[in-house]
Amino acid sequence: MMNDAAPTPSRPRLIPILVIILVLGFAASLGGTLYYRGEVQRLQDELMRQQQLPPPPPLAQPQPPAPPPAGGPLAPDDAKERAARLERQVAELNGRLAARDQELDVLRRRDGNRAGRDGDRPRRDRGEPRPGQGPGEFMQRLRENDPQRYQEMQTRIKEFNDRMTTALGEQEAFLSTLDAAAMSAEQQNAHTRLLAALQRMREINEQLSADPEAADVPDLRREMFENMTVARDLLAQERQTALQDLARQLGYREQETSQFADYVNQVYESTSLPMGRMGGPRGGRTPGGAPDGAPPPGANP
Repeated sequence: MMNDAAPTPSRPRLIPILVIILVLGFAASLGGTLYYRGEVQRLQDELMRQQQLPPPPPLAQPQPPAPPPAGGPLAPDDAKERAARLERQVAELNGRLAARDQELDVLRRRDGNRAGRDGDRPRRDRGEPRPGQGPGEFMQRLRENDPQRYQEMQTRIKEFNDRMTTALGEQEAFLSTLDAAAMSAEQQNAHTRLLAALQRMREINEQLSADPEAADVPDLRREMFENMTVARDLLAQERQTALQDLARQLGYREQETSQFADYVNQVYESTSLPMGRMGGPRGGRTPGGAPDGAPPPGANP
């Protein structure tokens, strides 16, 4: 019955769905970006440290024994000579293996001594923050003790904050285009709170990018985390609202918009790795929506 009442979305008209999924999918990974960036840097530092060790010398290949002569069994003297030659080869191989073991032992002791020296060095000499040391104090010491690394860290921090500010601005601009008049009271409240959180996150990023060593940086980072938590909890509901808004633009009736949004959310979840959705709600499904795997309203069964 619903096939005659609602048009079937054409491919060009469904392009905005991909835009919505890509934009909102970026926000879902926002909280994990800072953590993984630090882990990558730590692993890169460890890899550089390991690469400084000299590679062990290659093991010499033993010479293969001479093949037995053709023409029948060896004479007693020839057999003795061959046995002696094999004994010499075995002794030579044992000597090489012993030398190899000694070289490996030297490398292990050298690596252990280096690790011990690194462990005994003060944290400030290793470029690590000390317990109770704030980011501002750590960066100040790094600027004094290792100017090159300090400048590299400053550049990476600024580039990251700039990218985050741009992404938040684009996300905020897109969500501002949704038709708030067509939303329910609950959706309007969530929409307003989400826009406020995104705007504040963008403002904080601009401040951090302008002066990453300001005295209020710890407070700004704490406020950033609080707003990220709020935004993460509201994004699933906002996705549902945005998809319903898209359904209206595509010509669906009002009572069909939730079913359309549920179907698109199901497509998004079914084409995403489960690890990317752990801990989050399932797309903000509304009561009475389409069951899992059901086509959107107006689609041919």
